[in-house]
Amino acid sequence: MGFSTTIAIMFGTIILVSGLATIITINLLTITTQFEAFEEEYKLNEERSGEDIRIDNVEGNPTLGLLLLNVTNIGEQGIQIRDFPYIDVIIFYKKDGANQTAWIPYDPNGVSTPYWRVYKVFFKGREGDLMNPLKLTNPTHGIWDPEETIELEIVLSGSVQEFYYVVIATPSGSIAYGVPS
Repeated sequence: MGFSTTIAIMFGTIILVSGLATIITINLLTITTQFEAFEEEYKLNEERSGEDIRIDNVEGNPTLGLLLLNVTNIGEQGIQIRDFPYIDVIIFYKKDGANQTAWIPYDPNGVSTPYWRVYKVFFKGREGDLMNPLKLTNPTHGIWDPEETIELEIVLSGSVQEFYYVVIATPSGSIAYGVPS
């Protein structure tokens, strides 16, 4: 009878130690996952803090469904031209008596409507791109550097009655708003 008690205590101890090991492992995995999430959030915030844009000079021609606007990179880092398809351009306008909202896709060649594309590049008020020049025809390359202004051409499918405003969001989440004059 003494030997069976010893075996029962050993099995109980093994089960207790296994349970504690499982609980500790789960807690360590949870802490690791939380740390990785905080680290990823920190990296995203750091990236976002270096990227900022401003919209100036929004001019619209409702008859043509055309908007021209200047967007300046006022952040500390450039935006690769390969990331332009991930820039969101959203237009709020009135067409056929109803308010409309449209997400406009990037099309560097302006082949299909609606689209947005970079029409011109300016640096310190002068047309031209001196540093990491944007090549706007295929194959495209370059960087939209800090202090550079790009003139965007936004074309909708047909005429509209009125443009209300445009919203532009960079891939890392910097947002700018513009209202046509």
